[in-house]
Amino acid sequence: SQRETIKKNNKMKCCEKALAKEVVIIDSMNSETCKDCSLNHCNSPRKKMIAHLSYENKIFGFIGISSDHDNTITKEERTLFSDVADNLCFALHSLKIDTQRHRAVEVIKENVHFLQVLIDALPIPLYYKDTKGRYMGCNDAYADYFGFDKDKIRGKTIFNLASKPEAQ
Repeated sequence: SQRETIKKNNKMKCCEKALAKEVVIIDSMNSETCKDCSLNHCNSPRKKMIAHLSYENKIFGFIGISSDHDNTITKEERTLFSDVADNLCFALHSLKIDTQRHRAVEVIKENVHFLQVLIDALPIPLYYKDTKGRYMGCNDAYADYFGFDKDKIRGKTIFNLASKPEAQ
């Protein structure tokens, strides 16, 4: 599972603890107990909060802060930190969704282009319409045969393109 992989690859004990709880508070962090921690940037004892960033069981990573003030971490600070972590999780999830959506749109565009190239390669005139009889597209042979510009027929009916007796 993703949690097991993170536990195996992560050397920081606080991150391992953060996988089990929403927010972990560590009251005394020092260079000996947390030597691999990126928040451990001085030799004085520090307080730290760390949380895992996850949304819908997908773990994105961890967020942590540290402080060298002597006061204990208040409930308000913990709540604020938890809210920031939640908002960051949602933003990361939204970014992932937007990236996936953008990639899906690109794949669809590539497929439509491929199909149009394939349709254009056919030597016989070919068109396709929606259920209301409006042209959605055609191949080069159809446009050449009838003297239409392929881009100008899109959305039109035969009645928009030909005289009424010809259309009937």
